[in-house]
Amino acid sequence: MYSTTRYSPGSAFLGLAAMFALGCDDSTGPAAGSTGAIRVNVSTTSAKIDLDPDGYSLAIDGGSSQSIAPTASVTIPGLSRGTHLVQVDGLQPNCAVVGDNPRSVDLGSEGTADTPVLVSFAVYCVANTGSVRVTVETSGLDPDPDGYVVSVDNAGPSVPIAVNGSQVITGARVGERRVG
Repeated sequence: MYSTTRYSPGSAFLGLAAMFALGCDDSTGPAAGSTGAIRVNVSTTSAKIDLDPDGYSLAIDGGSSQSIAPTASVTIPGLSRGTHLVQVDGLQPNCAVVGDNPRSVDLGSEGTADTPVLVSFAVYCVANTGSVRVTVETSGLDPDPDGYVVSVDNAGPSVPIAVNGSQVITGARVGERRVG
């Protein structure tokens, strides 16, 4: 005896749909996808109002960077699952990240575009000013009887200085300065 099995395209479609449904487990929801998201918070405090004027740069895994303001949040979507290094760079010399930089962030099954994994950075900036000591030594027969004036970067008021004296000028911005 011969047995005959009847084949129809409709039954093949139903069988394929059943196999697909059994092979997919949607119990973990959208976080089980192949990509995730990280939300980076940066908060900057300062002893004086000397925050970094151009902001910072933010890089994931040493890749290309993007700008972030001194106090801001940004979400980075489309990251592969696994561990990533998040780093804040581009700080002025008077600013520093408190704690580890870069920071390790694990995007296991967590972190979706709607609920990203959070990593926070605190940045602290100290006053971006210093002082300059100017010393004058005058020689010759007729020194100026009322002395001189000195300024830093031709900014602010000129400060009187004796013909053979010294003066400390405070509030000078950190870095190379021109004294006149």
